[in-house]
Amino acid sequence: MDVVSEDGSISIPVSELSNEKIRAALGLTASSTDDFEVSITIAVVSGSQATSIKNSLESRVSGASVKSDVVDFTMSVRSGEREAKLTRFDSYIFRSIPVAGVTNPQFAIAYNVDATPVIVPTQGGTESVRFASRMLSKYVVAERTPLPFTDLRADFWAKPEIDRLSVRNVFQGRSDGRVAPGESVTRVQLSVLLSRSLAMISDSEYKKQFSDVTGDEWFMDEFLPIVETGIVQGRRDGSFAPNAPVTRQQAAAMISRAMDQIGFDDSKLGTANAENTYSDFDRIDDYAKEDVERLLQAGIMEGRNDGTFGPKEPMTRAQMARVIDSLLKFQGFMN
Repeated sequence: MDVVSEDGSISIPVSELSNEKIRAALGLTASSTDDFEVSITIAVVSGSQATSIKNSLESRVSGASVKSDVVDFTMSVRSGEREAKLTRFDSYIFRSIPVAGVTNPQFAIAYNVDATPVIVPTQGGTESVRFASRMLSKYVVAERTPLPFTDLRADFWAKPEIDRLSVRNVFQGRSDGRVAPGESVTRVQLSVLLSRSLAMISDSEYKKQFSDVTGDEWFMDEFLPIVETGIVQGRRDGSFAPNAPVTRQQAAAMISRAMDQIGFDDSKLGTANAENTYSDFDRIDDYAKEDVERLLQAGIMEGRNDGTFGPKEPMTRAQMARVIDSLLKFQGFMN
């Protein structure tokens, strides 16, 4: 279902409008034959509320300049006297908002501003931006200045990717101002990077799935959605090894599972064959072979200059920035 207005647009997948889901939201039995109606609104927030939201965003987010109205997207369903507001979905819901005064579309970002501002996957533009998340709420667009990492040279090969991800809060840097592009990425760091990139949320509590993760660590809020969706998996001994460097094949498997969670268009995959492409294909563990091939065909990961893939080798933060950048572009979450 597509709704377009001068204030914005929204596209609701048919799967989110199934009789089963709507009846469940209304508290109706599966066998109910009651009719229902769906109402979708796109409304600009005005007055002191809008001013407060914009001022708060610009004061809280470094280098942010608001470039749109605050727009409230709502959806409700009604059957007789029953009515329910739908705010969370299984699928990513794409929307757009008009913008003005954007100078660099790559740095124009949509924020969920119902509470603490949260960045959502965004395709920038000079006339409108397109963004996606699994929540309906109030959104506003701001253009940001990339974080000025002290160890990132202007001519560094991954600077464009790191800049695009820094304005999206994916790469946030260290307390000393560095981004450490040459350091290896750990298993939990990749989990957090994916969670931030995809605006994943969780309201659940940690169920002690891993023997070496207590639930009190700094990363739990961003780690939990990755665990719940099965994007990360533990080891045979029940541990997760959060601080171990993530290998290239482990990264491929995690990112491939993330693609399954998001959903993607198979027709966008190429026809390259990993076995014929990488001379060390037989060194890739069986669990990751299909994942490596998928990411090769999607153009998200590539091999080395010597024709190998290096499945057991670690990945640097700069290399991971390029991979996540490519993932977001493939999914239509960034331009």
